[in-house]
Amino acid sequence: MADLSPAILREQAVGALQRRNFAGAAQAFETLLAADPRNVDGWLGMAFARSQLGDGDGALQAVDQALVLAPHNLRALLFRGDHLMQLGQSRRALASYRGALKLAERQAQQLPGDVMDGLRRAQQAVNQLGESYTRYLRERLDADGYRPGQARRFDEALAIAFGDQQPALQQPTRFYFPGLASRPFFERDEFAWAGELEAQTAAIRSEALALEPEADTHYEAYVQRSPDKVALNDTTNLDSKDWGAFYLEDRGTVIAGNAAQCPRTIQALASVPLCRVKGNMPHVLFSRLAPKTQIPAHHGLINTRLICHLPLIVPEHCGALRCGNESRPWQEGELLIFDDSIEHSAANNSDAARTVLIFDIWRPELGAEERHWISRMLVAVLSFEEGAS
Repeated sequence: MADLSPAILREQAVGALQRRNFAGAAQAFETLLAADPRNVDGWLGMAFARSQLGDGDGALQAVDQALVLAPHNLRALLFRGDHLMQLGQSRRALASYRGALKLAERQAQQLPGDVMDGLRRAQQAVNQLGESYTRYLRERLDADGYRPGQARRFDEALAIAFGDQQPALQQPTRFYFPGLASRPFFERDEFAWAGELEAQTAAIRSEALALEPEADTHYEAYVQRSPDKVALNDTTNLDSKDWGAFYLEDRGTVIAGNAAQCPRTIQALASVPLCRVKGNMPHVLFSRLAPKTQIPAHHGLINTRLICHLPLIVPEHCGALRCGNESRPWQEGELLIFDDSIEHSAANNSDAARTVLIFDIWRPELGAEERHWISRMLVAVLSFEEGAS
């Protein structure tokens, strides 16, 4: 038998399995593996034969050897999960099942029927085991003194680990710059100019209030239809003044008539490091959200800027700005600074209008050279779109 080719040895081993001669199959696979120790199917067949003979440890050693040779073999991963479940080691099975499910998501081709059956078993087991896993971790953390709300970022990490939330990732619709942390909100005290601007809220608010008596005349729709733009985000508020804008600067161009009505706001922003890119940024505006108005979830154009809200008129029971997995209410005179390339939404649930001053700044992590080349690239994009040479 030792003189037989690996192909014939494998045929004999598989035939013994089919006849349920598991002892003969184990012996045949042993002979095959002595001749061809890197035969993944041989190790997997050996694992099955040993499991049927009640040799749990031997089966596990064989399938582990198969996975050493082929770490992404779905049949081996599924067998390992099933075998550990039979041995009563459900917690160890979880890793194999989860690995198989993740690898299967990457498969472009149609998977064989036996593998699909195994994946369904794996998903059922993961669902059941996941509940006990979550419960166990919560109990251990509670015993260690953990209480939700003590550490915001850990709260979010735990929710993601338990499958209650998805990671809040940057997904800009136009330009992605690598290496910038996916961080929904930045804190006011991280910016030296923030306190000085907030101190001038009353003066800025007075200019926003002066627009209210004729708000429908002063404000334009924030989201406007254009034949040259593809609507990549929700179009609920398209051409609607319920989400209104009164621009002091639009894509870096001062709107002279509007700016003349708000000199104190313009003066207050003089010390703010607005991100200036010709024809692109900044946007400086009063943003007015009508009563009972929702801004659906959407993503901004680029991840190299931050959007700043200085709340000016905030009715009671207004609502909040959500960015990623966190929601923060508007508080008059307290800046909200966020990365709009992360999915965000907003709502005014009250019976009165909500108004904030909006402007954009550079991400603080970007160096001068990076800002220069990002600016030149955005100018070039605009030039191309406008058909300039």
